[in-house]
Amino acid sequence: DLKRSEYVTHTVINGRVFEAATMKELGTDNVPAPFFFTDQNNQFLPEATKRQIDAKAEKYHWVH
Repeated sequence: DLKRSEYVTHTVINGRVFEAATMKELGTDNVPAPFFFTDQNNQFLPEATKRQIDAKAEKYHWVH
């Protein structure tokens, strides 16, 4: 039921069980690679766009 997808705590992929929030595999010590968006998209964001976002964050006191 997609309406209840926010309550999913675990998922199974190819018979392996993972925590849904972190995608850490249960039963192993393997740590997954970070998601691409955890670095605040620095690798995908053009420098000019990053400067504009930083300026707005300072102007409007954004805290992330």
